[in-house]
Amino acid sequence: MLRTILLQVIVGILLSFTPVVVAGVEQVPLPAVWQFQLDPDDIGVHGKWFGADLQSEPWIPLGTHDWEGWENQGQPSGVNVAWYRVDIEVPQTMRDKNFVYLFFSCVDE
Repeated sequence: MLRTILLQVIVGILLSFTPVVVAGVEQVPLPAVWQFQLDPDDIGVHGKWFGADLQSEPWIPLGTHDWEGWENQGQPSGVNVAWYRVDIEVPQTMRDKNFVYLFFSCVDE
């Protein structure tokens, strides 16, 4: 069964990954491209942009690896709130866990 994890990152598709084990800890790499939407009026929470049933329009794909900021990817500067979302497949070996950690190597602002 596919479990969808919807992630929200305030600032500031569907892919399957093979888990790897590093230092005895199973890890699933996150995709390099996520869906992105600026929220200059801060309406995302009220609009339930975190909902799993949210339409993918007008969200756009945006690279998150080798981060250069959204401004360098054609998005306007001066906006303080944005949303990112991505779907991943949770490996069967992780589905019976009480919790899993989500680690971001860098989140700016």
